[in-house]
Amino acid sequence: MACRMFIRRPPAREGPAACGAASDRASCRPRDREPLLASSLLETGQWQAVRQADLAAWGSLAYATLLGAGVGFALWFWLLGRLPMSRVAPFALLQTVVAMALGVVAMGDQVTLSLVLGALLCLSGVLLTQITPRRKGRAEA
Repeated sequence: MACRMFIRRPPAREGPAACGAASDRASCRPRDREPLLASSLLETGQWQAVRQADLAAWGSLAYATLLGAGVGFALWFWLLGRLPMSRVAPFALLQTVVAMALGVVAMGDQVTLSLVLGALLCLSGVLLTQITPRRKGRAEA
């Protein structure tokens, strides 16, 4: 005799009862406030920093969200649709190189020997993964 288990979702509650401790409703999201609560207990000055943020800070946030996340993920998934994961994944290492280059160009960071060696190490690692070895015994065309 087969045993079956049915799992039913409880009916949606309305009003104040809908705002329980584990609610995900848009009108009352306690889960969204938990990290803010932890941050406010462990850190200070967050709201002052938001109020005093200048154009460069807001521009950095816009760049990180629009270009870094939006364009970056769109390009990533576009590449994954066309190439195998083994070819695409190593390019994630280039984030570090791009961040270092942007730090030098945009923020005036100093170019040090360790910075250059680290960038070369990342670039050489990506290059090594992209070189396809020739197989011996392949028929010549």
